[in-house]
Amino acid sequence: MDVTQPDDPSELPEPENASKPSLSERFLRPKAPKAPKRERPVPGVIPEDLEIIDGFDERQSAMRSIGTSEIRFGYAVAILGAIFTLGLNIPSMTGDTQFRNVVNATKGACPKYYSLDKGLCVQILHYQPSDFLPFLIVGLVAAGATALTIKLRRRTPAVFASLMTGLVISEVPPKPSILLGVPFFVFSGWLMVRARRIQKFGTTDTKAVAVLAAEQRNQRRSDKAAGIKPERPARGAAPRPRPSAKSAASAKSSSIESGRYTPKKPAPKKKPALPPAEPKPSRFKKLIGDEE
Repeated sequence: MDVTQPDDPSELPEPENASKPSLSERFLRPKAPKAPKRERPVPGVIPEDLEIIDGFDERQSAMRSIGTSEIRFGYAVAILGAIFTLGLNIPSMTGDTQFRNVVNATKGACPKYYSLDKGLCVQILHYQPSDFLPFLIVGLVAAGATALTIKLRRRTPAVFASLMTGLVISEVPPKPSILLGVPFFVFSGWLMVRARRIQKFGTTDTKAVAVLAAEQRNQRRSDKAAGIKPERPARGAAPRPRPSAKSAASAKSSSIESGRYTPKKPAPKKKPALPPAEPKPSRFKKLIGDEE
């Protein structure tokens, strides 16, 4: 019996068990490869990819506009203002509402507009739907103005609109609470702080601001040690580089070597001391002398 073998070993028939995966391959999967770790920024060094705004005009335009993260928070604050306004006013506008305020009596006496009831001072307040209508209208207008200014990317109007929304919400009767306006006040302050960072450092990144602030403090200390007075550049002009301690020392040595003499200011003349006043005789001695 002749058995012919194929020339190519790849043409050999595969065994039946080769196509079936084993149990380990079915249930034990290999671990996924770990993602490469991001390089942590070196403390005290500004990242190279961070954009710092230079120039007076560029910083002014960046201060007036709003960034992407500020837009997201701005829309959230506007929606929150509309929700607070509707939730605090709409339930009380269905009809005449009555609210009762209770205060402890002080030495058996109650404040003005309170009546004593079972040892407690009670005040009953009656509100009509028209009492809540101004708060509803002004609150919705302020929330809409916040969303509009955020869409237009105007920083100063957005701060003003957010503050107005917080003030209106915090004064809704019958129990005004300043805590309801805290989110809007925080957002307004956050926008102003970021504008101040852009004006002073040219960026809003917290780590970069810390590094730049440390550099400015060190520069001021070195200038003060070298006797250099800080100069304020004119408005609209590019900031001038401050002279270093070496340049100040070289300028001082060149002024000495030039031979130029600068006379010192004369010391102020002292006023001549007045002669001491003669003692006046007392009235008691005069009376004794007259009697003698």
